Amino acid sequence: MDVRTDKGVWPRHGEANRLDAFVDAAFAFAVSLLIIAGGEPLRSFDDLLHALMRIPAFLAGFALIVLF
Repeated sequence: MDVRTDKGVWPRHGEANRLDAFVDAAFAFAVSLLIIAGGEPLRSFDDLLHALMRIPAFLAGFALIVLF
């Protein structure tokens, strides 16, 4: 018995939708932690330079999360 819709795709069940929502929430949480970890107050010009040097690591971490 074929249960495809009129557009030719398989219908999604509740379990798959919950899994997708969980994965989306996990990625949002990971990105939030990545952003919060870099949110230290800057007190001097040296702190600014150190923060700017961490941008490539932030981008690499963000790229890995997006890759998944």
